[in-house]
Amino acid sequence: MRTARRRLLCSEKYPYAILQCKLTEAIVVLAVAISLSACQGLGLVPPQADSEPSPEENDPSKVDGEWVRRHVMILTLERMFVEEESPEIIANASDRTRESLLEGGALIEEDNQYRLETDPAKWTVAEGLGDDGLLPRHVDNAMNALLWENEVTWCDHRMIGRDFVSSYIELYNGKFDTREEYEKSIADYVDCGTGEL
Repeated sequence: MRTARRRLLCSEKYPYAILQCKLTEAIVVLAVAISLSACQGLGLVPPQADSEPSPEENDPSKVDGEWVRRHVMILTLERMFVEEESPEIIANASDRTRESLLEGGALIEEDNQYRLETDPAKWTVAEGLGDDGLLPRHVDNAMNALLWENEVTWCDHRMIGRDFVSSYIELYNGKFDTREEYEKSIADYVDCGTGEL
């Protein structure tokens, strides 16, 4: 009898109850999904196997906008550290920026001097969202903040470092096919050239 009544409540005979019935079904489905998600997070349910990455994703010569921006920032900051005293450059940055660069391994402090680790593979960043530590994008954001607070002074006109990097990106992002071409172009640009190959 109880089952029959429940079916009547969700039937078209009682339209006001349809919404309540659908809402109840949705809550049950959501509860099951949350339970499974929690179990998976605790390691009680094995995660679904990821599909194999395409050969293009594993290709070390693959170039994307993130890679280009990161390398323009690295070479620009490296040149700043050559042109000016490193403590002066770091003094212009916030404590958070400095700490993020130090924690991420992009900035190394030795005897009250700083040097930039130009190889991102040597940074101490997390590999993914579940790992402890900073993600590469956090280090990128800190480099961007440092560039915002310092100027490119070695070319004909002074320019805020972040604007210097953005100018290159606007001109050349997507223009070249290989990392080698970008590395040559970026090096030329940071040395006050055009960046053209």
